Amino acid sequence: MKITITDRNGNTNDYEFRNKQKLTSLMVQNNLDEGFGLCGGFLDCGTCHVVVESGGSMEKQEDEQDCLDAFAFNANDKSRLACQVTLNESWDGASIKIVPDN
Repeated sequence: MKITITDRNGNTNDYEFRNKQKLTSLMVQNNLDEGFGLCGGFLDCGTCHVVVESGGSMEKQEDEQDCLDAFAFNANDKSRLACQVTLNESWDGASIKIVPDN
């Protein structure tokens, strides 16, 4: 399965992922994690803010939405926190963009 990720510099690439892999894990494996994930996935910073441009799941827990509301500048209805995204078949072919520094 593959997902398309646009990094903070505007570079777009396809990345293979495993079922049930965390999006942050995929980003770390591919050196796309510069300057984000400061809280380690504990919903305390919003630095792993991504925008789902197509595909994927927009289903969020209340804690994730609260973190986006509190910490993620320019969050919108397509915003997710990479630390809360578990990749599965619904993400195959999806496209996301890493939001520039918050």
